[in-house]
Amino acid sequence: IIITITMRITTTTITAIPTTTTTSKTKYASSDMKLFCEKVEEQMDAFEEEYTEEKISEIIKKSPQDLIRINKVVSEMQKYLNKFKQRTDSTIKSVEKIKAYLTKHSMPNVKNYENWNIDEITMFIMSVENGKFMPHIDKIRDGLIASEINRGEILPELTR
Repeated sequence: IIITITMRITTTTITAIPTTTTTSKTKYASSDMKLFCEKVEEQMDAFEEEYTEEKISEIIKKSPQDLIRINKVVSEMQKYLNKFKQRTDSTIKSVEKIKAYLTKHSMPNVKNYENWNIDEITMFIMSVENGKFMPHIDKIRDGLIASEINRGEILPELTR
């Protein structure tokens, strides 16, 4: 059991990481990351369940030589978790930096709405109410273009 837990933790991998900006690949990578996190949580729960002071005491009473093996597994677990934490901290910083960049560049300056082009109008609509209209943005954009609403100065004239 001890070796199995260690092996499962060290062989868990992320199967897809977004390498392009396409929505479908990013969506799947997000799903893969969620599954990865769930697997890691399962492994951590299994480790915490297996290695309680009470259970270790029982193992040592039955077989004192297992103390060395348990110590090795726990030390390896600590090493992997420290490495994982360092990598996770680094990735969190990268994600926060990219998120700030995206926020800055995905929201056009509202004060300059009169100068917006169709792309900026579309970005603004996507940002409204935490992306409420994102699933419909292609139809909205097509409708704006078909209605010749392609510059921001027209926006105040629009009604429902």
